[in-house]
Formats: sequence, C-alpha cells, structure tokens
Amino acid sequence: MKNILIAIAITITSVQPMPAQACLGVAEEFTIFFDKIPVKLNDQTIAEVKIENMKRGVSTARIIRLIKTKNNVVKVGDRIILNYRVSSCTQVAHVGNIGTIVIKGFVNSDNERNLVAYPYQRRYRDGYLQ
Repeated sequence: MKNILIAIAITITSVQPMPAQACLGVAEEFTIFFDKIPVKLNDQTIAEVKIENMKRGVSTARIIRLIKTKNNVVKVGDRIILNYRVSSCTQVAHVGNIGTIVIKGFVNSDNERNLVAYPYQRRYRDGYLQ
C-alpha cells in the first residue's frame, strides 16, 4: 500500500502545468477586416460585410458591397456564415461591425441556404496572413 501511495505522489508532483497562452498586446492581434487588400490576395473574393450574429468564431454576415468576386459564388444581399479561428489574439467581430473581408473559399452549409465562408485573418503588427 505504501508503494502505491509513493507512486501516486510521484505521479502527481511530476505533472507539469501547461503554460498560459495569452496575447502579448494589440500589435499581435488578428482581425478578419482589412483596411488595404494585399496584392497577393487580389484574386480572391473581396466583400464589405455587416456582422449580423456572432457565436464563438462563427459569425453570420450580410454582403453589403461586393468589391471583387471569384467564380460569382455570392452577390450583394447574400447572407454568409464566416468561420474563422478564435484565440486570445483574435479581435472578434461583433454584431453590427462593418468591414472588408477577403474570403479564401466557400462550402455549402448543411441547410444549403447559407454559404460558409473562410476569411483570411491578418495580424496588425506585420500583416501576416492566416
């Protein structure tokens, strides 16, 4: 019994906690909205959208202006679901926000009434894209 207790004590004390992951400041934050479109993204679908609903990295948005379209997948007035990665360094788009997004690609949603769009995210500090 004593050996089991020693083994449990060694196991508990040897487990190292995971370091906290936190954003190091505003310059490190990512956003889905673009002020200027990087040249390398000019061949993508680019649209101005208004966020209508938001829940954990999945936003519903309405296209209010289509700047450029790839394959004519969407048009002004369409509702799309924006699916993007959220972390402590993501500046989340809130309901009512309006901004220009660049879309990597689309897939049909389960109900086929809305398209799911995957927007690029850019880092404020250096414009890095993900």
